[in-house]
Amino acid sequence: MQISIRNKPFYRGWDFYLLASLLLLTNYPLFFGGNTTRWAFYPGLVKQGEWWRVFTGLLTHVSWYHLLLDGLPFFLVYLSLDEKRIFCRLFYIILAGAGSLLAGIWFSPLVPKVGLRGLSGITYGIAALGALEMVFRAKKDKTDSIIGAAVFSFLLLLVAYETLTGKFPFGFLLFGMVGTPILVCHAGGIAGSVIAYAVVKTINLNLNDRMRKK
Repeated sequence: MQISIRNKPFYRGWDFYLLASLLLLTNYPLFFGGNTTRWAFYPGLVKQGEWWRVFTGLLTHVSWYHLLLDGLPFFLVYLSLDEKRIFCRLFYIILAGAGSLLAGIWFSPLVPKVGLRGLSGITYGIAALGALEMVFRAKKDKTDSIIGAAVFSFLLLLVAYETLTGKFPFGFLLFGMVGTPILVCHAGGIAGSVIAYAVVKTINLNLNDRMRKK
């Protein structure tokens, strides 16, 4: 039994509108022939005091196609999550974003040179989280668990390939419109989301145990 799950549809929650608004605000120049360099994450500029780039760098994109490629799958998965508590959902995004950003800073020499822009690390993380929800979904039918395990395994293999080779296996989909992909961020996004899911799952179990004892 989940604790404090909202009964109303998630798309009526303010989290969806908040995320959509932030994406529009940080990417609107792309639709008028401009760029989003002012919001991109550059470690050097952050050290100079432009701290907002830590947050906006994960939202801004290089082109409208880049935004579509990251944003569409993100919202498709985000809107299908079993978890309906707004702050838990945002917690997932925050940790996936933190993992994505830290992975780029720690493991990619490209970040100081080309900067970091894009939601893809968070998208990978939320996709992995959705797969985990399917694995642990409390149903007699094991089909969801099998599909979830397959999707999660595929994502792990994908980020392993990307991290080891530095190549995106579906590069033909990029059409040279996404800048320089920092692929290690995808692994970081998954790591962050898995940690977030484990934390929420642990809290749920502890709350359920306390309720049973009462």
